[in-house]
Amino acid sequence: MNKLYFGIIGWLVAAGAAQADNAIIPIDAINGSIAPYVDTDGYVNPIFSLGDIDFGSGLTLPLDLNFTSAIRSPSPEFGQGWECPLFEAKIYDVQQNIKKVSLLGGKYIYLINNPRTDTWRHAYSDNWKGRAKGEDDFDLTYVSGCKFSFHKGLISSMTTPDGRTILWNREGDKLVSMSESGKSPAMQLVYDNLGFAQQILLNPDNLGVAKKTYDFNSNLVYAGIDKIQCPGGRTIVLTRDRDKLLNPILSWTDTKHLPLTVSWDVKTGKIISDSQYTYQIVGGDYPRMLRKNKVTGIAESFTFDVTHGIYNLDLADGTHRRIEIIQAPGPNYKMVRLIEDTKNGKTQIVVRRAFDEQGHLVEETMGLAKGREQVKQYVYDDAGRVVSYLLNGNEMWKNIYDPATGQLKERDVPGLGVKLAFDQLPGGQVKESIEKTKGAVTATKTLEPSAWQAAVTSMQRTE
Repeated sequence: MNKLYFGIIGWLVAAGAAQADNAIIPIDAINGSIAPYVDTDGYVNPIFSLGDIDFGSGLTLPLDLNFTSAIRSPSPEFGQGWECPLFEAKIYDVQQNIKKVSLLGGKYIYLINNPRTDTWRHAYSDNWKGRAKGEDDFDLTYVSGCKFSFHKGLISSMTTPDGRTILWNREGDKLVSMSESGKSPAMQLVYDNLGFAQQILLNPDNLGVAKKTYDFNSNLVYAGIDKIQCPGGRTIVLTRDRDKLLNPILSWTDTKHLPLTVSWDVKTGKIISDSQYTYQIVGGDYPRMLRKNKVTGIAESFTFDVTHGIYNLDLADGTHRRIEIIQAPGPNYKMVRLIEDTKNGKTQIVVRRAFDEQGHLVEETMGLAKGREQVKQYVYDDAGRVVSYLLNGNEMWKNIYDPATGQLKERDVPGLGVKLAFDQLPGGQVKESIEKTKGAVTATKTLEPSAWQAAVTSMQRTE
């Protein structure tokens, strides 16, 4: 599997990966398509990951900034072309009985109204359910029990399954701080006289001294950020210009990455060129991107048939890559089910996944070098819990559940000759013991309720 696999389809698996990494609090981060800064519609779309907002006791939320060349309303905090998905999570009507929700990481879902029950649900699964509360307020609940509340379309709070409530504190449409209910702000925004964000303070004390500070400079001509000074010395500088046809040019340097310059069409917002390639975006029933290397002249083609979940990529080395995404309604919606490469008349599986009728991943085949394959298999019980994981036919671990309570009781790891045993304690705490197969206990520790919930979630993942 070559490195280009990660750059091209990272955005395709981002939803599934984000969901796995945030099974309790869904983040669903956005990403690029053929490059980290170009989306499937051809818009310049770099994502700047700045870090995390820490609310304590293991709860963090991602602080990312996204620039887009697509024509859109200015960000209330950062100006034209910018957004912070965490700040601007929102819900709005797209047509009668259909709402669009922008999630914390920038991905979006659609909700369909059921007039008989006056409730809303995800268009393709039961993971999300919502209810309107009057004209201005709306509650959206994720399958884990995490609840998001919106006021006049903008996110106002998030309540975690263990009862913690995070508040988005606003003045009008501008966010001024984020805090856990009853606690001091974990993040505070400071604005300049023109209304642009001047600083982000993380965990400021009563005197305004923060553990981490982000400083922003804004360009009045372009009404947006031109410099971000991050903690630890990282500096992001953005320089704007225009070519002879008045097409915008954006150059940015980042002490964490190589410099890059991109340009896009002033009328459509679609990318024209970057430091390595020239681009052509072809319209029609689905977007097709052509890009040519400025030095070698070698061309590549990328076709994104989002409606049918089929993506065909003709790469510079002569490889034709086909990607298939599950589109049918259900729990696997948007999951990658097949990636295969064809070169010199030979076809090799990059990844192939199979699911059962309940939507559980039962087998995943990964292509390796020299035509070899790695096969992962998962076995579930009637309650949909993972009970066994096999790698190339060998059992790597198995979960055992208490038949009376349904709680995870132990995990056996035959290859290591050990098992993890879990004993429920009063007050919701859990004692975790590491035992040798002959019964000798080598280590113990006590898990708090939130840590226990996270441990159970981790052991239910198919990875």
